[in-house]
Amino acid sequence: MTNSIHIRRKAPRSLAQISLDPGGENSIAGQLRDSRRLARAIAPALRGLPLGVDFSQISNIRLRDGKIILFVRSALQKSKLRQVLPRISELAARAGYLQSIDIVIRPAATELELRRSQAAGAPRELSEKSAAAIEAASRSMEDSPLKDALAELAAARRARTPSQS
Repeated sequence: MTNSIHIRRKAPRSLAQISLDPGGENSIAGQLRDSRRLARAIAPALRGLPLGVDFSQISNIRLRDGKIILFVRSALQKSKLRQVLPRISELAARAGYLQSIDIVIRPAATELELRRSQAAGAPRELSEKSAAAIEAASRSMEDSPLKDALAELAAARRARTPSQS
């Protein structure tokens, strides 16, 4: 007996065809359908409980490897959910799901903190002495956009009134 099995098809199948295959046991569409159906069955009974997790959202429920997986954000939520596990099992059984139920902690994704500016305090002010040096440097340069920018910087410093400092 050979160890390798080759399945030959006339044409390759796309990802959409594989994921939406009605005969596939683990198709994405089938998993979503089952998750929605299970969410509709258990969410109304859990809505009034102070769990902090909305099980009407299918992102909190999965059916995988013959198990029902419920996702919570913390150990406290897991503990509270464990207390109502018999009720959840009964509701799932009524909906046709007799699988065991696992509760998995999946912490909420935290937003990335970007580096803050390293500059501390107020922005620096251009002194009169620095403005004079910039103006002298611009006078010694050939005509260029840099010369014009330096002259404008020095002129802007000299145009400021002392009350704006």
